[in-house]
Amino acid sequence: MIVAMLRYYFRPGVDIEEYQRLGTEMSEVINKIPGYLADKDFSAPDGEQVSVVQFASLEAFYLWRDNYRHITIKRRGREEFFYSYHITVSSVIDTYSSAVPQFEQKAVPPPEDNSKEQSTIGGD
Repeated sequence: MIVAMLRYYFRPGVDIEEYQRLGTEMSEVINKIPGYLADKDFSAPDGEQVSVVQFASLEAFYLWRDNYRHITIKRRGREEFFYSYHITVSSVIDTYSSAVPQFEQKAVPPPEDNSKEQSTIGGD
C-alpha cells in the first residue's frame, strides 16, 4: 500500500468555496482510478490541513500523480491556495487494526446501537 500525505496552510483570504469545489472535482477523478483505496482530510487547531490518500500499489499512485486534471489542480493549489505545503509519499510496511473493518473500506456505516436489545438478553 502507498500512502500520500499533503500537509498545508491556506493563504490569508483564500477562496475556500473555490477550493472545496476543486476538491469535489478531484474526488470525482480519484474515485475512477483503479487501485485508489481511500482518502481523508483533517484540520488542526493551528490551521494546518492534512490530506491522507491510500492506494493499493505504486502503479495506482502514479496514475493519480500523473493524471492531467490532478496536475492542473495541484498547480492551482500551489499558486492560489497554499501558503506552504509539504508532501510525503510512503510505502506501508505494516498495517493492522481492530476487528471493525471501517478503516479497510471506503464507507462503512457505524455499528447500530443495540445496547437496549443486548441488555434484555438473558431473561430480563
